[in-house]
Amino acid sequence: MNIKLVHILLDPNDPQDIPKENWESTVKKQKGSRDYWESVKHKFTSYIPRYSVVNRTELPVENCAQPNIINPSKELKTGGGPMLSYGHYGCYKSNKLGILENFTEDVDILMLIGGDVVTDMSADDLYDKVMEAYNIAQLCDARMANFDEPIYMSGGEWWKMSIPLGNWVKVPHFMVGNIILIFKSERENIINKLKTDGKSGWHSFDIWLAWNYHDTVTLLTSKEQLAYQLEGYSVLDYNEDNLNVKK
Repeated sequence: MNIKLVHILLDPNDPQDIPKENWESTVKKQKGSRDYWESVKHKFTSYIPRYSVVNRTELPVENCAQPNIINPSKELKTGGGPMLSYGHYGCYKSNKLGILENFTEDVDILMLIGGDVVTDMSADDLYDKVMEAYNIAQLCDARMANFDEPIYMSGGEWWKMSIPLGNWVKVPHFMVGNIILIFKSERENIINKLKTDGKSGWHSFDIWLAWNYHDTVTLLTSKEQLAYQLEGYSVLDYNEDNLNVKK
């Protein structure tokens, strides 16, 4: 099995206009994540730490899924209600390019990893969990698997559409995506979607996946939380709290 790990990271040497204290917090949690993945990479075919400069310049309106919630302010304040910041577009673009650049035809599983994400699993246990997801996916023709427990953030009756499959759950769409396995069977489809920004246009990458994959292909998520974010400053929503830290 050719399993390629792609770690979406920020260039720690280029903070742009992010205040020093906040940037140091971001870099610290990113280093903790990088240390973990360096310690387990020997179990997989390749590990790609993909660095990009924190986005403080690009915030396109014309191909945005929700241009009405774009917040062009650089004051590093959350404000009220949902918003799309420079950080959200930077994250979307980094994940998009991480897939387009690395999902070559010889890859069986592309493992997309958030920049501040770790697990509590050993290298052997992590590899076994990836293979468990792959084997379940082969049985039900699932195209992607998510290492986070099913938490529906968009309301609705989505729980009624969830189907337990052992340690995994078949779900109608993606939610939080700290670690995402994309199987070879989905390679061509997701590349085509990303090249056009999908039917929705760009958004926070988790929401982009949810909207562009809702009830279209079989998706799996873990029954229990397997991955979590390290605590620290977020350049997406400008605070010290993450949605998916360890419980």
